[in-house]
Amino acid sequence: MNQAGYREYHLKPGFIFFTVDPTVILSVLGTSVAVTLFDRQGEIGGMNHFVYPHLRPEVQPTAIYARPAMVQLIRMFRQSDADLDHLEAHVIGGAVPEDADDDIREMAQLNIEAAMRMLEHYNIPIAGQEVGGRHGRKVLFNTSTGELVIAKVEKIRKSDWFPMDPSLRRPEE
Repeated sequence: MNQAGYREYHLKPGFIFFTVDPTVILSVLGTSVAVTLFDRQGEIGGMNHFVYPHLRPEVQPTAIYARPAMVQLIRMFRQSDADLDHLEAHVIGGAVPEDADDDIREMAQLNIEAAMRMLEHYNIPIAGQEVGGRHGRKVLFNTSTGELVIAKVEKIRKSDWFPMDPSLRRPEE
């Protein structure tokens, strides 16, 4: 737990995190997309991080795909008795590096579109979006206030993916 009393959780690709406890969710995005949901009245939040826009018929529906990731995150809010009318969303990610091929460019765009379609389907307003472009993003999402911090990064390093690993942190000065 950090000094402010918040837990920290590092959300990896293909995962979902929802909590009623004050938590800062950290994630790193490239072509993938994350959607944060925040209940303004209940002051609770959650986030998914999906990599692929479409579920292929021969694979299990997991949170690595847009639709299962969105459906499950919304289901978590419903199970907590949150009122979906009080939810707001942020959509982050879908970056395309300069040297990306056409398939990567298309996947990033389709990830963004999949998130937007699902939010529209559930009538969840989008409070903000930081999508596209060529820079990856580091994201911090406060689940009890809805505050979001997004930093654009030129390159994503291994230490970006595992910020909680003490062996990758700089020693205190």
